[in-house]
Amino acid sequence: MWRAALLLLAAPAVAQDETVLVALRAPAARVAAALPADEVVIEQTFRSVPGFVARVTPAGLARLRAHPDVLAVGPDGLGDAALLRSLPQVRAERVRARGVGGRGVTIAVIDTGVDATHPDIADALVHEECFCKGGTVGGVTRRPCCPNGEARASGPGSAASHDAHGPHVAGIALSRGRVAASGVAPEAALVAVKVLDERNRGFLSDWIAALDWIASERGAVRVVNMSLVSRALYAGACEETCRGQSACAVPLLFAEVIDRLWSRGTLVVAASGNGNRINAMHAPACVGRALAVGAVDGADRLADFTNRSDGIDLLAPGVGIISDGLAGGLTELSGTSMAAPHVAGAAALLLAARPGLTAEAAAALLTGSGVAVDDARGGRVIPRLDAFAAFVAAQRAPELIRGGGGRGADCLLELSVVPADAVRSGARAIAACVDDDPRCDGDRIPGQCTFTVSMCSNVRDPLLRACRTDEPLTGFAIFAPDIDAPAGSLDRANADALAFALPDFPFGGENVCSIAVPFVVARPRSDRPGAAEIRMRVSTATRGDYDRVRLRCDPPR
Repeated sequence: MWRAALLLLAAPAVAQDETVLVALRAPAARVAAALPADEVVIEQTFRSVPGFVARVTPAGLARLRAHPDVLAVGPDGLGDAALLRSLPQVRAERVRARGVGGRGVTIAVIDTGVDATHPDIADALVHEECFCKGGTVGGVTRRPCCPNGEARASGPGSAASHDAHGPHVAGIALSRGRVAASGVAPEAALVAVKVLDERNRGFLSDWIAALDWIASERGAVRVVNMSLVSRALYAGACEETCRGQSACAVPLLFAEVIDRLWSRGTLVVAASGNGNRINAMHAPACVGRALAVGAVDGADRLADFTNRSDGIDLLAPGVGIISDGLAGGLTELSGTSMAAPHVAGAAALLLAARPGLTAEAAAALLTGSGVAVDDARGGRVIPRLDAFAAFVAAQRAPELIRGGGGRGADCLLELSVVPADAVRSGARAIAACVDDDPRCDGDRIPGQCTFTVSMCSNVRDPLLRACRTDEPLTGFAIFAPDIDAPAGSLDRANADALAFALPDFPFGGENVCSIAVPFVVARPRSDRPGAAEIRMRVSTATRGDYDRVRLRCDPPR
């Protein structure tokens, strides 16, 4: 979702003596220290975003709203689940025919949980977590729904589902194909997070807490699927359009944590909802950096239930989808809940083929390669997911730079420079940017360009079928920029950024990319380009791979 509108719908008022969500511009501990404990009882804080959940008296609510470090106070309402023959429609099987099935990529499914013993899920499941507290909202009392009646649980069994919704969603994304048809990415791993009770309802603060936990503790997760919808409707990028409204705390906190995930390369996919609204969607789909997904039927007709606004990003199959259910069985469901995991699985395929892709690059490939579907009622054209077209576009992109190691070693190290079109093909890799071009220059400082760079290790690259990834990495060396440059110099800052992104050694595993780090190239003269080099070597016990790339900062045109 890339555009904003100016509409907020169904913003509920905060009830007195109820739990509220509080979005902050300062650390939670600092704000909490200034609040009377008998007026504001803080029940939950978040690790990666500034905010908390609190139970307030009327005086406490007024005090929060008047506090200078409080961005918004809103109700911690309830949200709901958004309710295979679809893989040929999105051409996922053509990607898998080329040896790409999502291996090395972890998808987190935040939903009702899973059936951990289901033959299609058991091999994929690597972790279970539960955020499912009790409380009272609008006079309705809800019990905690993690195992043993707890509000929080971690480990095997903690995400056991009472409903087919979560297993169905997970199966669409990554079913192993033993009972249902194979999912879109049948080699991907699964982290299952339960946030909904037996009635498919959950507190929005638990959804935010689940994202916060992924951002803080599950660095391997590259795709998050949220087939969940708030009860409030919003239009446009809701974290912008809701400013000043009582329901703004929810979009602001969702946006903060989704931005953090986005910046580390994790894509959040969300269902747009099933209310047939042409000008509004629910949270979290309405957040600017969530990939908002609506539904089509098998003939590419827009589903008559799908929500969409100017911010919708993609369509995918969501009518009559047969996938995994409870007790090792099958079930058939329809909804934007079913459309979203098609996109999540396709994102996993892209990231398996090109592990260095940022969330922004993956989103651009998915949305830019879709089949056009006419939304006559909404007066727009929306892309429908085409996994194979996105894969072909990713294969052509030169963002992963390799060389020097030979057929058996080039997969040990690949350098990723974003965006892909900054890289010029040729015998020697060059990434070029025009100073102050926002597409590639990450700063607004005249006289320099800030590139985004990451390093990918043990890459199972479909274009390098002869390359081995079965040995752990034992060493990394940076030859340029100069790691011994004086403290405070540009070379030292660039070298420190690259070193910060390196993994611990010895390092095993496949398709692992570092966090993206800034790399600054200065232009000493205002009328001339500036240039710098990255030269690195990675080694195993028996092999080594050397790669280099030259980065150029051109004067403004």
